[in-house]
Amino acid sequence: MEIVCPSSYYKLKTNIRDMLLEKAEPSSKLQTIDVMQRLGISYHFQDEISNILYSISNESAKDQHRYDNIAFTALKFRILRENGFPTTLNIYYQDFVKGHRATIIMGTGSPRHQDRRMQTHFFCYMRAFNLAFGDEEILDVARTYSAKALKELMPSMLPHLRESVAHALELPLHWRAPRLGPIRLSYESYYFSERTVFFSHKKSANNTFNHGFLAKRTWLETRWFIDYYARDIINMCPLLLFAKLDFNKVQDEHQKDLAAVTWWWRNIGLGEKLPFARDRLMECFHYANGIVWDPKLGPCRQMLAKVSNLIVYLDDVYDVYGTMDELVLFTNAIARWDAIPNETLPEYMKSLYSVIYHTSNEVAEHALKEHGSSIH
Repeated sequence: MEIVCPSSYYKLKTNIRDMLLEKAEPSSKLQTIDVMQRLGISYHFQDEISNILYSISNESAKDQHRYDNIAFTALKFRILRENGFPTTLNIYYQDFVKGHRATIIMGTGSPRHQDRRMQTHFFCYMRAFNLAFGDEEILDVARTYSAKALKELMPSMLPHLRESVAHALELPLHWRAPRLGPIRLSYESYYFSERTVFFSHKKSANNTFNHGFLAKRTWLETRWFIDYYARDIINMCPLLLFAKLDFNKVQDEHQKDLAAVTWWWRNIGLGEKLPFARDRLMECFHYANGIVWDPKLGPCRQMLAKVSNLIVYLDDVYDVYGTMDELVLFTNAIARWDAIPNETLPEYMKSLYSVIYHTSNEVAEHALKEHGSSIH
């Protein structure tokens, strides 16, 4: 893999910002934004991207027809809708209807007989119409037909396009989580192209199990797209080089967060005090990272992982281990929320209550300190 000196990080970032500000056709701007978002680097340039999309979304109908082609129409629909800009159904659907209306509406005809030039068009529209709203049934029909056409046309596609189509058919882009948490996928050290990586995690001595963490799905979209984009030799550009550096930079932050959460978990020793409960710290961290992956939001990521892990323990106490009388006492103690509960709780419940109480106060204190908001 290409190795990039970390000292070039900020220089590349400046070059990319300058590239966004250069005058260019809307189609070129949208393609660049699409690549940046899939490479996972768009968060560095949110203001610039928002301004570009705002300008494109406010183009007059006359301006829109200057770039009248199916690929651009579909890309514009997808990028604008992904980023929360208003989109008009008729403008984006009318091009696709031309020449395909009978086939789509009636469900007749075979995609095998379509012109091979339509491969890209079908692909663009399928990805765009994955973002159809509930009342846009005609887009659902068009998406279904496009997906069917792509499946039948795949054998005749070029390998690079076939790989991207297969990836898109497997799962829509907006359903994929962009980042992975603690797993190190350094471009300087590793190249995990199509490997499946498992993590083995032991529970406690008297209730040991191994659960594999299937990371092929969990490197997720950014990691996959960097590899895919790099396989096209013409794409060795600042975007790709910056994405590689930024990926590892973000991974470093995620690893620090995981180390902090792991230290907290070992320090409170709840796993030893409640050996009947599931140990799901790694899963909870991945869950938190899927929601809050931004490297600047480490405290939020850590708090969410901690709270999620405690919810798992609460679930096992209520559903698996606690008796009805114990659970009534525990519920009453939680409702009163005293530092030391008055109820005569069993030792395992005292331990859990104490951790929940102090962790909740930790979250509240952080919110008060950082945001001036009291959530007690």
